[in-house]
Amino acid sequence: AQLAKILARVVDDDGLYPAVARSELVPLFAPLLRHGEAEVKRAGLELLGASKERLSELWAEQRRNGAGKGAGAAGEGLGAHDGGGTMGAPLAAGFGGGGPAPPLGKRQPSASVVAALDSSSGEEDGGGESEDGDPAEAGRAPPSETRMAPECRASDLRHSPEARKEAARLGLDLETVTYARYLRLDPATERSLLWAADALSWADSSGTYPEGGWYLRRAPNSTRYYANDALGGVTTEEHPHAMALVSLLRLLRADGFASALDPKWTPEQLARAVTDVLAREGKLDPESAAGQERARALVARFERARLDGARLADLHARSLEVAAREAMDGDARQDDVHAALLSLLPRRAREVDSGHRSWTGTLASEEYMEVVERQRARAKAG
Repeated sequence: AQLAKILARVVDDDGLYPAVARSELVPLFAPLLRHGEAEVKRAGLELLGASKERLSELWAEQRRNGAGKGAGAAGEGLGAHDGGGTMGAPLAAGFGGGGPAPPLGKRQPSASVVAALDSSSGEEDGGGESEDGDPAEAGRAPPSETRMAPECRASDLRHSPEARKEAARLGLDLETVTYARYLRLDPATERSLLWAADALSWADSSGTYPEGGWYLRRAPNSTRYYANDALGGVTTEEHPHAMALVSLLRLLRADGFASALDPKWTPEQLARAVTDVLAREGKLDPESAAGQERARALVARFERARLDGARLADLHARSLEVAAREAMDGDARQDDVHAALLSLLPRRAREVDSGHRSWTGTLASEEYMEVVERQRARAKAG
């Protein structure tokens, strides 16, 4: 937390913040905002607020280089749930379209950033294509839902019917799904990024907003909105942290950090996810007695190995081969389970050479061979 606060001061310094590289800044937020300690979460949000302009410039640079559009079309999911408005222009024309965004910090986007974002944006809420070029995604929800933060909605409209259905179907917290939809996250395929939705929800519940005087105001008629008296009484229904988080999520997607892996999964839930993958690939019949027995055995193995979503989220392909081998303990189907686990990892983690001959054609890694030798020794002793 202390280091994050120091870095926030560095990023917020006009002379120093351009030197903060993308590879150094973008991966910092997940461990901070996923942390269980309130002090660490606050420090992460403080760093997020200080990095808002840097994150927006990094995304604008990606779009100028021609990589942003391809990443968005391939799996950003922006506008895939609440539709209406575009996410290509929030930094220049408001988070969900429809009017200028209030200034969230002392530094304003440079002319080049605004020009790049303007040139890449889609139509406004009145119709047209979404950022990803799909006309079907435009106008799927009222503009108020796309721009209005959950905390500002009427209590009976806080959670949309679609969010309720999705939360029930995926077994996720309704509040998480609501904030995920607000940030244009796909709760089904981007579980690895749901910490951003939880962080935004926690910011509202704890009253943690960007420095500079932001707070949640409750009017006499019970309506709620964000206000900043220090900025001349600016008010908005868009979350003060939303713009920075949207830029961050776009960069994380482009860098290959999005996946269906949920770090909150217990060993049992992770085993069920692997079972689902095997069933889709025709390697396990969940309806047969043998398939159900295999599923139960997989749960028991994962529980003994303490292999859960949080541990898997910290692994890459090379370390996963060791964890999978230890969990399966020589089971004949361990390669199938290894492949299923590998498919759950984000692309960024899968790109690390596993060193396993069945995957890359190279020699097995030293860690992997150590596990193999231990298993052989146990087999001989038994």
